Amino acid sequence: NRQGRSTLYLFSVLMQKLLRIWCIGAGILLLAEIAIRISSMPRIETQEEMLVSYQRAKIAKIEDGAILLVGDSSLGNGVSSKILSQKLGGSVWNLALTASHNTYGDYIVVREVARSLEDVQGVVIFHTPGMWDSDRVADTEQTLNTAFGTNNLQGLSNRLFHHSALVNFSATFRRLLVFVMRDGFNLDRLAQRLALLDEVRERLPEVDYIVQQGILDRDAYVPVAVREFTPTPYVEKWLDETLAICVDAGWPVWLAVGPVPVAQAEISQQSLQAMLNWLRFKAEAHPQCNLLYDHVPTAAIADFGDGTSHLSPDAKISFSHW
Repeated sequence: NRQGRSTLYLFSVLMQKLLRIWCIGAGILLLAEIAIRISSMPRIETQEEMLVSYQRAKIAKIEDGAILLVGDSSLGNGVSSKILSQKLGGSVWNLALTASHNTYGDYIVVREVARSLEDVQGVVIFHTPGMWDSDRVADTEQTLNTAFGTNNLQGLSNRLFHHSALVNFSATFRRLLVFVMRDGFNLDRLAQRLALLDEVRERLPEVDYIVQQGILDRDAYVPVAVREFTPTPYVEKWLDETLAICVDAGWPVWLAVGPVPVAQAEISQQSLQAMLNWLRFKAEAHPQCNLLYDHVPTAAIADFGDGTSHLSPDAKISFSHW
């Protein structure tokens, strides 16, 4: 009995301490929330978060009869939805994300559209060759889950946390710390970084994508061969899930590959052909699915902008007409 009373006493003391810690923590969070509510500090979003929010807002405006373009930055920098809409006489929407969103990004975007629309003329899934055998990036996947939500408890918690002023402030504070530490407490450089984020936000509607920030050093360019092609289970899973949505909805689909420099294509013929063969196999395995074209488009290195998968703004116009 004495031993039992001792155990009960220790348990009671432990619970009191835990309760005290919890109350202190709750009090700190409450004070922080109050401070945040009266603070004028804006939430700092990453460029990726801005892009996802921008594309999600566009999805809400799409009407029946549209053509959807989904993919990565080679699509965002390479295809003008305005030019395609004019050439095709219809409504074309470029909903490009980034390569790190992978085919999971395609799935999330197409799924979101399918929830509100029935009549879509077609879907083009468009990626740079290096994306078709890439793997999951947890951070960017989480960004999509937070923005769009998923049909599970994790998605619910993501949406709740995403809209919490306390968590938004925390994310902003962490980014400020990262900026400051990276630049050695250089306040001028910090101001430049924050100004860049403001510029990105302002120019998104103008270019319908993240504005290019620099120019490729074309004189120093050395072509690098595309690695041997082996599709990853992650790419294949979410491509199949996206195609399944389109099949169920009766939407035709075209698979496409973004342009690469001529010199890179010349030393990567075997890998690029293996990729095309795989895409052709995927198309043949799904009703209403085809390749948009049966080759990898190429362009001179002078036609690229800030990277070897991003066409320059002028080349974007030419490629869109093509």
